[in-house]
Amino acid sequence: EPFVRPHPMADANGKIPVSVRVPAGMTAQSFGMREVAPGVGAIRLSPLELETFAAAHPALPIFAGPSIRPQLDRVAKWLGTEDLRASLPEGTGRGRGVVVGVVDTGIDVTHPAFRTEDGRTRIQWLITWGDPRGVHPELEAAYGCTDLSQAPCAIYSSEDIDAMLSNQRPIPDDVRDFAGHGTHVAGIAGGSGRTLAGEGTKFAGVAPEASLVIASPSPGGGFADDVVLRGTRFIFDRAEELGMPAVVNLSLGGDFGPHDGTSPLEAGLAALVGDDKPGRAI
Repeated sequence: EPFVRPHPMADANGKIPVSVRVPAGMTAQSFGMREVAPGVGAIRLSPLELETFAAAHPALPIFAGPSIRPQLDRVAKWLGTEDLRASLPEGTGRGRGVVVGVVDTGIDVTHPAFRTEDGRTRIQWLITWGDPRGVHPELEAAYGCTDLSQAPCAIYSSEDIDAMLSNQRPIPDDVRDFAGHGTHVAGIAGGSGRTLAGEGTKFAGVAPEASLVIASPSPGGGFADDVVLRGTRFIFDRAEELGMPAVVNLSLGGDFGPHDGTSPLEAGLAALVGDDKPGRAI
């Protein structure tokens, strides 16, 4: 058989993530897409399917770009969090009652920095790149985990993670952070500073008492726009359910696209925050 070179923007299944700013008065569903953020639709198509889709909708502003990948090896700045805490009243400014959300390569759920003093997880919710588990079927359906035209995903709650930590159930691969970038970022944002060697706080993050909600779109980077938007939306939705304000950290980026606020990713993220959505920040 002749060798067919895989498309450079295709996922492991050979499909290209496509996102679209849906024209006013239309819906993502009317184009066979899923709404991943207000006014933004997404679908994954093979190169041939994408060509057919584009031909069927010539006026539709279709966007397909390369995935975003972690650049941890270029990070060289330190945060002055100790000086900041020293300027605040004692016991405040540590993130209690706030959700810190991270969209990244995952998180090491076993790490002491993300567990309470009694060993329970501080991670309230986790949405991952794994196949749907059916543990939270309604949520998995709501976020497109079971939709074959979307990227698969699995959802776990703090109770599920605590069961893993107490050896009541195994820890699946999609709950692990193989790349480590997400764990690193989560530690900066909300790690308590606890380590396997002791209970020190030398390396405490900005909000060491915050509740954590984590989105892990892939095991090692390669985040397409649709899953970044899905993860961000998941974090804000879970924070709203918990009755907490939330900040989402996106330590990712790229050179592709206009960088002027008009891409589906930029527009989708902007639609998830704003003056009409108090208590949210990205």
